[in-house]
Amino acid sequence: KRAGSLPRSVNKQKDHEQLSAEAGDQSGPANGTWRKSSKKSANFIRLGAVFPSKYGAENKSNLLTMCSFPLQSSLSVERREVDKISHNQIGGESMKRAAYITLFMLFSLVLAACATPADEPAAADVGIFITDLGGRDVTIMVENEYPPFNSLDVDTDEGIGWDYDTWNEICSRLNCNPVFTEAAWPPFEMMAAGELDVAADGITLKLGRSMIIDYSDPYIEYGMVMMMRTDKVFETNEDFENSDARIASQAGTTNEAAALALVGEGRVDNYGEWPIAVEALLAGDADGVAIDDVAAVAWIQENPGELMTGFHLTSGEFLAFVYPPGSPLIGPVNAVLQDMLNDGTLDAICQKWLLRNCSPDEE
Repeated sequence: KRAGSLPRSVNKQKDHEQLSAEAGDQSGPANGTWRKSSKKSANFIRLGAVFPSKYGAENKSNLLTMCSFPLQSSLSVERREVDKISHNQIGGESMKRAAYITLFMLFSLVLAACATPADEPAAADVGIFITDLGGRDVTIMVENEYPPFNSLDVDTDEGIGWDYDTWNEICSRLNCNPVFTEAAWPPFEMMAAGELDVAADGITLKLGRSMIIDYSDPYIEYGMVMMMRTDKVFETNEDFENSDARIASQAGTTNEAAALALVGEGRVDNYGEWPIAVEALLAGDADGVAIDDVAAVAWIQENPGELMTGFHLTSGEFLAFVYPPGSPLIGPVNAVLQDMLNDGTLDAICQKWLLRNCSPDEE
């Protein structure tokens, strides 16, 4: 590190089994599942009072089986039950009519039990969003090595950055508890397995990644730039390409892909963490760092007069949160992000950490 100016590097090479166990300790429901409602149990109890031997609490599976049977078949079975009660136990046509009324009430309860409770919308339901998460934990992947999105304060050792401020605000609106969980890049297999609820970390939206994970709506558009030292400036990408200059990058990122496209594998040095790549540039071991423009601002602020942004490598890229496939958090968080854009809260956080708005420019 240079004079303690860069965020502290942390060893985060945890295997997936250990990370999964830690996430389980920190979060409420495992793998981001929702709390189960007690409404179905109440329905079972009421049904058990009508036909205790068949629908009592000890035979809940019978009711679930009925939910998958054709209604006509179920009606014929229950009609025989009513006939037994009316002829063998009660007798009389008037009482038989009462028994059929009971049958009607029974099937009303069965249909209610088969329906999805209002507070447990299916993940695939369109337009049905939970607005109150009941104080549950939401585990959020961060590296703590990628300012201005996430890093550790050099004085307090507390997590700071855009990810922290944004998710604290999201959870304040959705009534959840953000649990920031440090993990190594890349997070995609971990998220595909449902080990954590969401990955922040300034992740670029890419089609190939979406084959195994789900994305949120994008929250900012950006371009990729070449960050370089002020004492060795390359005006254009052609100048850089036609030299013997080397690029430092983080392995497995879109930045690595852009570096490889510019100069080829022989002139790209990959590092496991961003601070090491930036240190290589500052030390003269590399001549440029391919990096998102929204991330470059933090390193330039940390090293005034030493680093600068140069030519653009890409434009029109988008950052988004990453979720396990089918996560029920996607809809609620997207709705809150839109609200935060509309009321200016997200732009205020972006100005603080990224020195620009997140809302799109006026066309």
